[in-house]
Amino acid sequence: MSNIQALSAAAAAASESSRKELSLFAHKARADINAAGRRLLDAGVLSPGRSFNAAVRVPGEDKFALGGFTPPDEEPAPVAIVGFDGKYYEGKFKDSHLELLEVYTAILVERPHLNAAIHTHSHHIEAFAIAHRPIPIAYSSVLLAATDEPIPVTPWEPRYSAEPFKHAMRINPTAPAILVGNHGPFAWGDDLNEVAGFIIALEEAARVIWKAEILGGAKPFPPGARAALRAASGS
Repeated sequence: MSNIQALSAAAAAASESSRKELSLFAHKARADINAAGRRLLDAGVLSPGRSFNAAVRVPGEDKFALGGFTPPDEEPAPVAIVGFDGKYYEGKFKDSHLELLEVYTAILVERPHLNAAIHTHSHHIEAFAIAHRPIPIAYSSVLLAATDEPIPVTPWEPRYSAEPFKHAMRINPTAPAILVGNHGPFAWGDDLNEVAGFIIALEEAARVIWKAEILGGAKPFPPGARAALRAASGS
């Protein structure tokens, strides 16, 4: 366990007996994280175990909200506010989320203009991660609007190692997502709803591209396709 994880684990344990009440921001983050998870569940892009977690930046501060989700008929899952240094501020941690702190911190530090990130184990995307194969941008205007570069893959490392993730983000500065080798995807964007929509599109594309292998492999969009799409949409 890293120093950041140890600090947060200690604070999270202490909060069980004197948990700080959620701020207005944390209440909204909790609702938004649950809504994003439920949207992905409804779209059928989560694993059977419903693996999902997400982070939302606290505006203007080196902090973020971290949480999971529950189905619509259950009480929303808890959320915790934590600093980039691992300091606990409010809410409740899910123990399994502690190991995510450094990767989400890396995402929000490396992408200071973006506000939200999501991690899933969506099956078809995950298949590319396990094969250590980037996902080519060959399907979906949603994906092409975001990038015309393949979604990259990091080499395998012990769970949620931050350094290879930082390196991958730095050498792929425009990537909207990265696949962790032998594990699964992290994706990020302006807000959780945008990121959830991207993951839905990426999971569908991964499924179609996987099937295209039977016909000789997926062919990327032609050069200039993204610029033409953006011009047509007025972006």
